Amino acid sequence: MHPHCRAIEASGFEPIDPQRILDRYTHVYTTADPNTRELIEDLENYDLLDGDGREIPIFSEDGLPILRRDRFRDPDTPPCGLLQDLNKVLPLFQESSIIPLQDPELDDGERDLQDEDFIADILGDPSEPMTPIFTYPQFFSKNIGQWQADGIIKPLLRPLRRLARDIGVTADGPLCIEGFKSQAYNNVAHHVRDKARTHIAQRGPLTGATAGAWARDATTKKTALDTLGYASAQLPHERLARQMRTAENHANKNALRFENNFIFHIARIKPEYRSGGGFYEHVLMKLRKIFFSPEVNNALRSSTVIFKPAVYPRILEWTTYPITTLLDRVWTLRVKPNLMNPAENGRPDPVYVELTSVAERCLNFAHTGAAKVLNRNLMWHMWVTRGILDNGFPAFWPGLVIGGETRTAPFVELSQWPLAPRPEYMPLVVSKRSQELTYGLPHFL
Repeated sequence: MHPHCRAIEASGFEPIDPQRILDRYTHVYTTADPNTRELIEDLENYDLLDGDGREIPIFSEDGLPILRRDRFRDPDTPPCGLLQDLNKVLPLFQESSIIPLQDPELDDGERDLQDEDFIADILGDPSEPMTPIFTYPQFFSKNIGQWQADGIIKPLLRPLRRLARDIGVTADGPLCIEGFKSQAYNNVAHHVRDKARTHIAQRGPLTGATAGAWARDATTKKTALDTLGYASAQLPHERLARQMRTAENHANKNALRFENNFIFHIARIKPEYRSGGGFYEHVLMKLRKIFFSPEVNNALRSSTVIFKPAVYPRILEWTTYPITTLLDRVWTLRVKPNLMNPAENGRPDPVYVELTSVAERCLNFAHTGAAKVLNRNLMWHMWVTRGILDNGFPAFWPGLVIGGETRTAPFVELSQWPLAPRPEYMPLVVSKRSQELTYGLPHFL
């Protein structure tokens, strides 16, 4: 189940005729909670805006929010990108984050026990460690990005338990539905791939192309020629930026995708709901409705960051500009001339294989937030990993001279290159994984 959240900047508002609202909903309420809400008797004279100019919400019989104003937008304005505030994700999985909407179907005795019941049934013993959550900050922000969890958010638990009780063979015993994984990320990630499984920034294509100078057999030489052609046609980060700019103008491609994985124990579901039609109507459609409930919507909105139009994903270009500029200069001035004319220029200096790999790992981290790419050996001694961990942005040690002797070509002081500790004293490297993925392990060895 993966609903999408979209945001579009409104250029204007127009109040909706209250009678139009009542014709559709008949009854409207002050809140979503059936135990505390009040019926709005006179919607015509019910304030539209609060003191801060925000629309005062009203709700339907089912607890769904009702729009009171039509929104207008400029068709030339791109949609807003959405991500998650990673500092606000943890409360989604904590018991206190559950919005206290009472289940009107439960009697007082069952209501007193419901929290312990559904937490024990779905998550196990509440005293055990909380759901593991993995956060992935983007664009070196440290706190804005995407997340994955080995569980589902707490506001889903109560309605999920109700659904399981309704469709299950028995209301007692193990549940027929289990939520076991969830994640939230921007859908643009699906539109910046040359291959289905791999984000462009994850592949290290320039590292692979640079290392192709050491190809030995017919197979690796062909691969080296292909990677050189790929990089020469358009630098990978330029291709990545082009794909992101294409995606930013489509609301669906720039939406927040909230994925949830469930296990259905078919044998525990009532027989009449096990067929295709019965399962779709009574299980999947009811599960889908849960995701549009106020509990779930309000929880997800509380952790969502909405960017102004045309900011995301372009902010990834802006914040990685120093890294992509370094990649461009190293490739253009230190690598490509050697690869295009090896007979005259020889192979590139191996140090630029490693420098390229370091820069591509920084680019990978900026786009994916995957900390595993931050090498703790070479990248730590080059200050890159430490810069990201301490300040968010990468830093480089004095061994890298950006301008070079002519102020145009970056170069590396080999005397300052980090070495492995005794007894090896070998130069540290970080390109092994990229070379292995491109050519196979024997090429690196």
